[in-house]
Amino acid sequence: MKSAGIKPGLLFEYMLKNNFEATIAHFNRWWSRKEGTTLLVADLKRPGPSYSSIEEFTNIELSQKRHFNYLKTGSFYGDTVPDMSSYLGPGSLCTFIGAQPLYNNKTIWYKEGCTTSDEVLEKCKNFLSNSREEFPWYDWSLRATEYYKDKSEEEYMASMPDLQQNLDIVAAVMGADRMFIEIMDYPEKIHELLDTLYYVWEKAFNDHWDIIKSEDGYSAYTHYNIVGKGRTSILQSDISCMMSEDMFNEFELPYLRKQCRILDNVIYHLDGPGAIRHLDSILLIDEINAVQWVPGAGNPGNADEYWYHLYDKIVQKGKGLYVFLWPDEIDTFIEKYGKGRILIRTCADSAQEQKQLVNKYSTI
Repeated sequence: MKSAGIKPGLLFEYMLKNNFEATIAHFNRWWSRKEGTTLLVADLKRPGPSYSSIEEFTNIELSQKRHFNYLKTGSFYGDTVPDMSSYLGPGSLCTFIGAQPLYNNKTIWYKEGCTTSDEVLEKCKNFLSNSREEFPWYDWSLRATEYYKDKSEEEYMASMPDLQQNLDIVAAVMGADRMFIEIMDYPEKIHELLDTLYYVWEKAFNDHWDIIKSEDGYSAYTHYNIVGKGRTSILQSDISCMMSEDMFNEFELPYLRKQCRILDNVIYHLDGPGAIRHLDSILLIDEINAVQWVPGAGNPGNADEYWYHLYDKIVQKGKGLYVFLWPDEIDTFIEKYGKGRILIRTCADSAQEQKQLVNKYSTI
């Protein structure tokens, strides 16, 4: 039975999460850049679904059943959101234009499908001029999204897959070494490819968004646990760790700006010390609402004061912070940055601990 006065697809006050209206209000405040807003997403520790092969992983009915059973073992107090996306790994856009997904030990890798930018460009043009059925992984992604949305019955949100964009996709399809050689030898070809690839991303994003958006126009973005009114997304450039500032500003920044123009809620995923050199350029994009800093393996964690100079720079530009913290690190971090906007991801051992953390730290 559906609750009276609640629109299907978003503002449900029952099923797996019973405080969705409050969570949406919190995210609305956070996206509108209200200072002093802290969102607390305390993920409940538990093993996720596992699969033995790519065939099993991409069995739509099986994956929906297993993921739904996983969601049912969780607790979604506070701003934690139950969601399900047609996840084919980070940067699944590359599978739509030639790369092949490889599932191995709970990890998705990609096998390159082209050797030159000309080949990738031809794949992009074909994608834009032919039906979805001509592109098996794209068709799979849309069918899975449609199925997850149809089967949600207002118990979880069908969310946007982790498409990613730009040079990360080119590198996945043709190989990073070959891509950088062509950037040096044929920069005009790479620009032509990136111009066309933008429209591939825009089409893929909008086609998925048309499926997942609620009647009120809200959408969620895969495992990042973000929800917003309109087109909500993470943007990133992991390959930027291998690029100079000049190269990034020429071959990545203009396309990130272009993507931001059609998005309503944007977080930039800054991953690894090699990407820090590009932070000043990224912060110049007004539409980027917040920055997620990922220190990388072997480096001090998000809470370490070693990174305070980065957070200070981000906050001074009016951006929010998206950080992973352990529960015993939250007090100090909020004392330092709580006057701004923070989305804190942390882990809870039980539903009771999750509730305690939310009650202590979440603000509206």
